Amino acid sequence: MSDQAVLDAPQSVNTIELNAQTSSKISHINLYGSRAEVVRVFKFEAPAGQNNVNITELPSIIHNSLRSVVLPQPLHNSDGLSRVDGKGAATIHDVTPTSKHDPGKPSDSLKLKDIAEQRQSLNEAMERAKKRLGTLNSYLDRVNIEHTHASDLRGILDLYEEEAGKLQGRMKEIQSSLELVTKSEQEETKAHPPTYGRWVYGATIGLFVPEAATLHLILTYGLCYTLFSLTSPKLTPFTAVYNASWSALYEVRVSMNKTNKPVELVYKAAIAQSTGESWDDVPIILETATPTDNATVPKLDPWRVSVYAPPPPPRPAPAPAVKSYKAKAMVRYEEEEQSDDDMGMGLFDGPAIECAPGLSSMAVASTVVVSQGNITATFRVPGRTTVPSDGALHSVTIATLDLDAVVEWVAVPKKDPRTHLKVNRLLRSTHLLH
Repeated sequence: MSDQAVLDAPQSVNTIELNAQTSSKISHINLYGSRAEVVRVFKFEAPAGQNNVNITELPSIIHNSLRSVVLPQPLHNSDGLSRVDGKGAATIHDVTPTSKHDPGKPSDSLKLKDIAEQRQSLNEAMERAKKRLGTLNSYLDRVNIEHTHASDLRGILDLYEEEAGKLQGRMKEIQSSLELVTKSEQEETKAHPPTYGRWVYGATIGLFVPEAATLHLILTYGLCYTLFSLTSPKLTPFTAVYNASWSALYEVRVSMNKTNKPVELVYKAAIAQSTGESWDDVPIILETATPTDNATVPKLDPWRVSVYAPPPPPRPAPAPAVKSYKAKAMVRYEEEEQSDDDMGMGLFDGPAIECAPGLSSMAVASTVVVSQGNITATFRVPGRTTVPSDGALHSVTIATLDLDAVVEWVAVPKKDPRTHLKVNRLLRSTHLLH
């Protein structure tokens, strides 16, 4: 076979299946005020040649952010929410988001079928017992006391009491059996759970490996917020629901028995996430910065400034014609005065304001704009933290500060009989309060 034929022959593509929840570990999480950046590391063996790495079980809220990851490494999308890097002798070719519907499957337990048959049989027996008891009650309601002898009535009542008691006892036995069947069904379902239909999200990453090697694939993805449409009457159109966030909490304790640094400030962080994946035993880094996606430099609209000129006063009505020279002179004087007003000269008419000699004109205060950069801080939570995807607040301590302060008691008896403790402190610490 010629060399050209070897080059033209189709090369086989190896497929590597990785589950994000079981085949990787979260390296760390950068948590911002309203979003999180998760870094996952996959370690796997890759054969030589072209490989397609299929990653599944990624959170659904990053599926759209992965859609624009299409270029060679360093791979990232236009809004910076995702990035694919790697360690090892390999070349990343492309990244394609994937999604497929898993229809699910019933439990593989054979015992559940027997339990279902037992439940059906017990339900049918319960229905028969209820029908028999209803028939007895209907018969007793139709008995006419006026036309029934006392001895016969006693026999009818005794028969009803005996049969109704048996039926009610039977119904209690059936109910107890149903409860046992339900308990057995729950235990068996827990041991052999079924899977239900759902969408599975992931990504396919194309790798070229010159020689078989152990590779580390680093996937960074952002978890921010989900936009809902009219999916619920409680949510307005396009309501943003934040899936990962943290906020600062403060606890201040004052000890009156200490003269040196009597104030203790506990700086905490309340972390909440509902991303669909549990953060188990992972390092968390808290960021006070606010990242911006798809930001552009704003454009200023022109602001035209001009000197204000008051409008001229309206012209007076023309004076009636008079024959005397004096009246004509008065009209001519008013016209000349009006022409001065039209030119703005009338603004300066009137007597001059007399002031003490040597005084200069007062300065007019103007606004001074001061531009300050954003002050941000990064906190690394000590040790490792577990935050389940339940949307609840989980508190972690960032730092505990002992502070000097001036403590005084304040009371306003006219308004409140209680005494208040007031602490004045100029905080100087390496920890930035958020």
